[in-house]
Amino acid sequence: MLGMRIRRAGRLTCAAIAVGLIAASCGSGSGGGAAADAGAPFVLGGQFDLSGIARAASTPASKGLQAAVDGINRRGGVNGHKIELVIRDDGSNTARITSVYRELVTSANVSAIAGLVSSQQTPVVVPLAERDKMALIDAGTPGSFIQPPNPSVFSSSANQNLQGPAQLAYIMSLAGQGKVPAKPRVAAIYYATPSSTEALEATKAYAAKVGIELVTVESPPVGQGAMGPVMSAIQSANVDAIVSGLIPTDVIAAVKVASTSGLDMSMPWANYSFGGGPEVLKEVAGLGHTGYVVLATVNILGTTPGSKTFLEDLQANGVNPMEQGVEVGYIQGILAAEVFAKCGFPCAPEKFRTTIGTFSSPLDGLAFGPVAYSDQDHSGIGVVQFAKWDTAAGNLAYAGDAVELEVKV
Repeated sequence: MLGMRIRRAGRLTCAAIAVGLIAASCGSGSGGGAAADAGAPFVLGGQFDLSGIARAASTPASKGLQAAVDGINRRGGVNGHKIELVIRDDGSNTARITSVYRELVTSANVSAIAGLVSSQQTPVVVPLAERDKMALIDAGTPGSFIQPPNPSVFSSSANQNLQGPAQLAYIMSLAGQGKVPAKPRVAAIYYATPSSTEALEATKAYAAKVGIELVTVESPPVGQGAMGPVMSAIQSANVDAIVSGLIPTDVIAAVKVASTSGLDMSMPWANYSFGGGPEVLKEVAGLGHTGYVVLATVNILGTTPGSKTFLEDLQANGVNPMEQGVEVGYIQGILAAEVFAKCGFPCAPEKFRTTIGTFSSPLDGLAFGPVAYSDQDHSGIGVVQFAKWDTAAGNLAYAGDAVELEVKV
């Protein structure tokens, strides 16, 4: 692994749980044997932006969450109880974010809320979740919410404030192979949103620590594909590599500009975890860019038991595993099921939040390392890979060594 260490102490609990089999022996219910509880489901909320600015990432994630829950239910549920999933759309609209949260808590009586892929959602609901002692299994959290941890926020993606340093570590691994200069000139492309601004500052700090020169920092508008001026500035700066926090539509727009403007189409470019699933990587490769990689949080190649179950569950629901973001929601569903197994039935919100706060599991090999939460860190995913498109094989492949997201700056 590349050297980026400060490992948090994760406590492995119920490690024998497989993604495809939530064993009854892993949880001890509180009142689970009561006749009134027989056949009653665990209830999980899903709060997504299915109609607003983040719908391109949130919609596939909602499909992944549904596929995970459906798969678990087909295999008998959790400790004899099915999971009822209640999905609602808030459009990343502040008023709707609040009203959807309240509906899930007061009407649906959920034990926890998953989804929350848009970085605009979590800051709005966090005060409410803290009041209600509700756990948020979230993917779009600014890094400051999870390290040091907010008591209600548990990330199912990689800490965004550590992704930039991981991307730079990937670039430095290429320097070690002689593929870029020993002290590469690197361009950074980040949005001017609160979470991206936080992530950029962490990237700058790590670059200064390891001697990388960030020669240009660009801030395009989110999702508008206005990448001409950005790529022109990068070309003028004569950089050796690019790191970024761009969503897929802007990546595709940028690569199209590069392909017609003379920018080096083999230049190493490392993007963050929402920067492309297999579909996007394939399209980027089809446009002729051979240096593009994206940070990957889970193994979707079917090479481990959990990864095989992932593909089977998506297929059963008619979901394309190549679609960007389905793995984000899927891992949330598997996490919730394993927490339910440990929590026992019924699992009240406060008990769910307490249980996930001391949780660790390898998810049957779905993740690249243990997904662990502690009282010091709610980042969850601590080991990542970088994915690219292998044109010759016609499939996604992983590039370089795994990276531990444990970076002090």
